[in-house]
Parts: sequence; structure tokens; C-alpha cells
Amino acid sequence: MCIRDRYLIDKEVTEFLLKELYERMKYDVEFSHIFVPVAENAPNQTKQDAMEKLKDIKNKISSGTLTFENAVSTWSDDRATAANGGSMGYFTAKLPSGFYELESAIYKIPVGSVSDVIHTKIGFHLVKVTKKRPSRGLIEVANKNKKNQGVEKEEKIK
Repeated sequence: MCIRDRYLIDKEVTEFLLKELYERMKYDVEFSHIFVPVAENAPNQTKQDAMEKLKDIKNKISSGTLTFENAVSTWSDDRATAANGGSMGYFTAKLPSGFYELESAIYKIPVGSVSDVIHTKIGFHLVKVTKKRPSRGLIEVANKNKKNQGVEKEEKIK
């Protein structure tokens, strides 16, 4: 393959990803997750065990013998979200590097559905999309900070 061909392929991939991002940015997605942390350099058996654990949980949810919310409280290792049914709140594309598969899942699966097992750089997840709404776009936030001996300064963040 010559340099010109690689450039054309890279350009096509880049254009595809930009179009995908543009479409995703039209919506905010609220989702919940069940999380099993696994380090990137963990042994393959550890990764396989985590994946099998989540596959089993997904099968129980799909068969109706377990609710997603009960699975979160019992098996999710994300204690920060477990009290809220695993809720991660609303997200708008683009998630940080290493989470493309997670982002793709939350934008592709229908509201109320549970994903298959998703592998990210921090571990394995099952996600349930709870709501989708039109994106709110850029939001201006006013933040009043006391600086310089009691003088208030208003900052705007975009």
C-alpha cells in the first residue's frame, strides 16, 4: 500500500468519525451501568471472568429473573453510582479516549434496553439507556469567585 492510499483510507475514516460525532452531538443520553473494574494489563483469565460474570447478569436481566437496578446494587463495583441504580446522568458525545465502545453502545441501543458486555480501558460494563433528549448545545454558566481581597469576579464558561 502506498502513502497516497493510506492517506485516502485515513481521510475516509476521519470523515466517518466526524460525521458520527456530529450526529451523536445532536442528542444527550442518560444511562446507567453495572461496572466491573479490570486493569488493562490484567491476566486474560481475569478479563474472561469479568466478561462471563456480566454475561450471566445480562442473561438474568433478559430472562426477567433480575432487574437491572437490583443487579447494580448487588454486583456493580461503582459504589458512587450504585445508590442511584447505576445512573451516570446525561452524556453528550464525545466521551474520553478509551471509551468509544461505551459511547457507541449508548447512542445505538434503544431507550430501556441493556447492552451486551462492553470492554473499556478501565474494565467491563453493562449499560442501560434510560432517556434520550435533544442536545442542549453549549451552556453558559456564571461562576462567582471571590478573588483579590473580596472583589467578586464573574467568569463565563463555555
